[in-house]
Amino acid sequence: MELRKSAGSNRLDYVDVYRALGIILMVMGHIGFGDIFDHFIHAFHMPMFFILSGFLYNTEKNATISIKQFVKKKAKALLIPYLAFSLIHIPVWLILEGFSYEPLLNLLLFSTKELPVADALWFLVALFVADITYFLLRRFIKNKFIFHGCVVVISVTGCLIKPLLSVVLPFALGPAMVGLGLFDIGCSIRSAKNKWIFPKLLDLKWYFWIVLTLGTSALIFLNGYINMRSEKYAIVPLFFVVSMLSFFVLITLSKFICKIFGKTIICSWLKSIGENSIVYVCTNQVVIIVVRYLTSFLPETSTVMLLVKLLFTLVLSLTFLWCISLFIAKTPARTLIGRFNTDSTKNKREVGVGA
Repeated sequence: MELRKSAGSNRLDYVDVYRALGIILMVMGHIGFGDIFDHFIHAFHMPMFFILSGFLYNTEKNATISIKQFVKKKAKALLIPYLAFSLIHIPVWLILEGFSYEPLLNLLLFSTKELPVADALWFLVALFVADITYFLLRRFIKNKFIFHGCVVVISVTGCLIKPLLSVVLPFALGPAMVGLGLFDIGCSIRSAKNKWIFPKLLDLKWYFWIVLTLGTSALIFLNGYINMRSEKYAIVPLFFVVSMLSFFVLITLSKFICKIFGKTIICSWLKSIGENSIVYVCTNQVVIIVVRYLTSFLPETSTVMLLVKLLFTLVLSLTFLWCISLFIAKTPARTLIGRFNTDSTKNKREVGVGA
């Protein structure tokens, strides 16, 4: 299946659709579609972005830039949105909850504990730390076996610190350590895509895709509950296996969508979510609060009515988020997401969550 690029840009359409699928699942998780759905999506819907970041990691280009340049680029893309939207959310939080030092302390120190309104912002800090750590390890460790060995040790340690020691590390270091392993999986898949079985797994036939999807779903429910923010990984090896298999499932699904709906409004809408995915991460929870208030009049007298209310909340939330993302992307408000010069950034593939 040919991998198409958007006309006049370096963006890969299927990558933006992949991001969009993850974002929609994230929004559904925050709305709350039940414990079974929550168990299912948490097994992969945050790991998928760490793996994508590794998959898009440009080894050759990053080998030629300085540490300072790389840190500055990632800080602009990830830390500026984290701080900007955290500050924006504080007044909302003060109105809803009243004043407390703890969320502010978490904002500046822990990142994975309760934040003002938007707990999802933890991901930006964790991805920043994982990005920088991966870059430094590649820069200073030339032996590939030692390099991958260090990644494995760091990542497994990240999985075990909180369960064994009941310690929450500052600056989202725990999830970042785990994310480092997922990042390396993505980068390894990218570097090995012309070897062995990876080309087939990245471009599955529909019948193999169904088998892999069913098998991966079974493994998700075989494992325990996963939540990277809460640092719950259940059976650690199975967590990494499920994360990798889910990446293949979702990449192939994204390519199918691009092939079938490539010239339709559906695909255009999904690509717009992928292009501005960081806006959705930063604003979805406050939007959901507003939408819940607007839909509070809808009854929940039966399972069907509850499902209708949830779906209506989802549609309305995604509509508002789409409007917000367009406003931020096309006005000076784009500085909130670290885009200071649209002419130099709008066509880069490294825009959006998981880049």
